[in-house]
Amino acid sequence: MEALEAIGLASNIITFINFSYELVTGAWDVYKSGAGATSQNAALGTIVADLEDVSRGLQQQSSVKRCLDSLQIEAERLYNENVKKLELLRTEVQEGLEQLRDMHGKSEWKQPAGNGESAWSVPSTVVRTAMTRLQGLAVGILSQNEILARLHYPSMYRREDSVVPAEAQTFRWIVDDSPPSKITDELWYKKSETRKSFLEWLRTGSGIFHISGKAGSGKSTLMKLLCNSAHVQTELQKWAGSQTFVFAKFFFWIAGNEMQRSLEGLYRSILFEVLRKYPELTTEIFPGSKVPVKALGAGVPPPEFRLDEIKDGFMRLIKLPTTSNHRICLFIDGLDEYEGDSVDHWEIASNMITWTKTANVKICVSSRPYTEFMESFNFHPEHQVRLHELTEADIRAYCYATMQKDRNFDRIKGSYLDLTQAIVSRARGVFLWVRLATRIFLSSVGYRDSPETLLKKLASVPDDMRALFDGMLGAVDSSNRERADKLLLLTLESLTSVPAILYLWFDDLDDPNFPFQASPPECLNPGVQRIEAVIGKIDALTKGLLEVVTDGSGYNDFSYSVQFFHRSVLDYVHESLAAQIKQRQPDFDVQESFCRLVLAYFKLGRGQTEYPINAPKLWYLLYQFFHQLAPSTRSQAIFQGFYELWNKLSMLSQIRIHRGKTGVFMQRQRVRHQLDYLCWLLCFGYGHYVQDKVLTDSSFLQKPNLLKRLFLLSAVEGHTELVRLLLRKGKSPTEKIVLVEGKSQCRYEVSIWMLILTACVEQLLNPRSRYRSAEIIQELLTWDPLLDHEMYFVVLLVRAVGSPPVQKENLRLVTLQEVLDMRDTPESQELRQLVSHRKNAPKDDTRWSDDLKAKYKGLTESPPKHGPIYEYEILSTHTRSEEFNATIELELEIQ
Repeated sequence: MEALEAIGLASNIITFINFSYELVTGAWDVYKSGAGATSQNAALGTIVADLEDVSRGLQQQSSVKRCLDSLQIEAERLYNENVKKLELLRTEVQEGLEQLRDMHGKSEWKQPAGNGESAWSVPSTVVRTAMTRLQGLAVGILSQNEILARLHYPSMYRREDSVVPAEAQTFRWIVDDSPPSKITDELWYKKSETRKSFLEWLRTGSGIFHISGKAGSGKSTLMKLLCNSAHVQTELQKWAGSQTFVFAKFFFWIAGNEMQRSLEGLYRSILFEVLRKYPELTTEIFPGSKVPVKALGAGVPPPEFRLDEIKDGFMRLIKLPTTSNHRICLFIDGLDEYEGDSVDHWEIASNMITWTKTANVKICVSSRPYTEFMESFNFHPEHQVRLHELTEADIRAYCYATMQKDRNFDRIKGSYLDLTQAIVSRARGVFLWVRLATRIFLSSVGYRDSPETLLKKLASVPDDMRALFDGMLGAVDSSNRERADKLLLLTLESLTSVPAILYLWFDDLDDPNFPFQASPPECLNPGVQRIEAVIGKIDALTKGLLEVVTDGSGYNDFSYSVQFFHRSVLDYVHESLAAQIKQRQPDFDVQESFCRLVLAYFKLGRGQTEYPINAPKLWYLLYQFFHQLAPSTRSQAIFQGFYELWNKLSMLSQIRIHRGKTGVFMQRQRVRHQLDYLCWLLCFGYGHYVQDKVLTDSSFLQKPNLLKRLFLLSAVEGHTELVRLLLRKGKSPTEKIVLVEGKSQCRYEVSIWMLILTACVEQLLNPRSRYRSAEIIQELLTWDPLLDHEMYFVVLLVRAVGSPPVQKENLRLVTLQEVLDMRDTPESQELRQLVSHRKNAPKDDTRWSDDLKAKYKGLTESPPKHGPIYEYEILSTHTRSEEFNATIELELEIQ
């Protein structure tokens, strides 16, 4: 919804409410003052006609109608539940207006009602009341949509959607007490006790219910079934009773992108799920976070939430039941797929226990039987399920259903029960093994093998999953083995789901000149044909270990992606195959290959004038490979190829300094300035390439604004050699730069020196920083003896375990010397010596520092140098000659 329309929405509705009210009351006043007078009757007719025109315009073509339509579409896109209320209110207003129009010209509107009021005052009052409610709801939805848009990310439901649904009523036993056939009394007793325990936990329980299981035992399939089970929702409603029931879910996925395997992804998904279903909670979860729509240009998306803001919102949600009438239940799948090591797993388990301290918050979670989770969640043994010990009947039902659906079932229908039992007896509760073994077995049915031969075929399938994977890859034709190796390695090192369309040119990578000398095709095959070609290639080369999955949005270039069939396959390739493949394919450069595939898509995979809708997504995916691209002749060609595309496609982007760290945010619409390609490369770490360009291209001296950007970025990103080169080219840290403050759009000048100081010192305060900040500051102070060396930083001291409100007692005044004392590195030691040996400021020029010391507290409590207890956020930077207020987010604009 465009911001200008959003701004006009409330005022337009209010104007119409007031106008319609004046029309109605004015008409009645005219009627009472002289009913029957010709001139007065004419006035009445005019008023009603005007009301007709306004109401007709409201419902057909007015700006209010357009705004409401846009608002409703956006609410539907974000699954905002308030869209249903909006539809009802709009219908109510429309019906009321139609009733008024129908009454126009009829006798009853001219006659007073029994209470002395006009007959049409009743429907007019209904319309006015509904319009008032509509105005309030519309403004509320506008704010809610903005928060939802800031939380949403494209892959939010991708993992859940890719999980195989339960077949043939498998896993239904956990909520349904009908006994399956062919099950031992002991197993039936275990399943009955598990079902009883789970249903009691849903109805009356608290804390954590833990579903554990071996790799491939069907945990995610079960969790998907439970999340969508009406029976589960009914039992949880009983638990909530008269309180408001809040439910949300999240599926971790280690093979997905960063959001799918991180706490940030968990926080954002849960908050999005809750606030779309219960939008009235928005102001409680994110109080005061509303960005005024007047601050947003049309088509410019709202700023992303910072991680601390999202975490704070999540903690407000968890604490909500202690202050309001709510009960919250979360279902979280694949806890073992949360990124990190054993320490991280212990920590997230501990966090979940903390979240469920109150009886009004509980969590159902699944994971592999890792010690970190089995011990952490062992407070109530009846609330822990070992799924692989309970799935024999489910596996049997799955085998029956799979075989019966096979097109060659008639050939085995006389022996499929024996064949199924052979599979069940060897499965050991692992559904993944069953799925793969059944697939291998059914491929032999088509060759009309006898039942005895089929049983021998089943017996040859390895019990061990890794041996099974080896066998599947062994079935790949020897002539395709090299291609299979490269395909697995490329998918493994992508660390996220790769758009399937890129694999369309996979075989062209053998040509070292591809795609640099390739010409765009005159016409493109339809998307469905291209995706089907990729699916066939993936299946032939990996025999099911890789698969193409869809996000359900139909056939387009980015709705299909390639990923590993299962987490176990990912582990197998990573732990057992990757080293062997790299030895077999020593010349295969994954980073270079991925960049070439992306370049091929831009050059060959779209129409001559078509702008790829998800181009920013592709540029983002490039990051993980681009910054690892080794200098080589071919990488120079890649740089040049992207440079040509950068200019040809007019890629619009912004550069922002966010908490002292430079980042690139791709945007398509109405961005003020285009970020130069060389600046973009600097942000990806390619200082050597930029340095070569500056050295060999004399035209750079004619581009002072570009050199300013390069100078600032090279310092912030730690490219010392490039800083030295630009200093020799005449750049100075005292040069001014124009800044536009992100929210208020205020413009002001500040020196490059102040920006570098702010960014570099914030990096120094972060013990995990990879930047050579002390070296950069030393370089600049050495170069310019007149540059201010006495400097102060006002920092916000934040406990690492949480972010307290900004209060004066949290602010500290820190000198550069104190910051350097926190970082005991060779670079900081050298800079500390340089600062201490430089001449002090003149005695008559120290009032500015005395004023600062009186205004703020010093840093009295210094954190240990190992294991950070504190986090810092610089609020302002001071030198003798300049002060810079370091706002949270700045958009850089060079004049």
